[in-house]
Amino acid sequence: DRVQDGSAGADIMELEEGQEEEEESSSDKSMLWDMTRPLVGPVEKLEFLKFANDPEAKTVFWHSSSHIMGEALERLFGNKLTVGPPLANGFFYDSYMGKDNLREDDYKAVEQ
Repeated sequence: DRVQDGSAGADIMELEEGQEEEEESSSDKSMLWDMTRPLVGPVEKLEFLKFANDPEAKTVFWHSSSHIMGEALERLFGNKLTVGPPLANGFFYDSYMGKDNLREDDYKAVEQ
């Protein structure tokens, strides 16, 4: 059966075991989607990425994490974001703060 429009991945994570996966075609339009974001339109195939043993899952997580941190830096300190790619074991985000520097005392505000 197809997933209902508006369902979130977290809502449908328990799938029947033994269900065969449909073959992917060259017209497959794969998208990475957050677990809490409602699905839009028909879903032919749903795959859950597992952080512990999947490099792609880690890349997705670190990419999303860099966006969250980047937005915090923009809102809290007015940073101008430049580059923030995911890495094998994390991510970084270069940003411009003018003459200011991020200090260790600022970390708590960013973490929240």
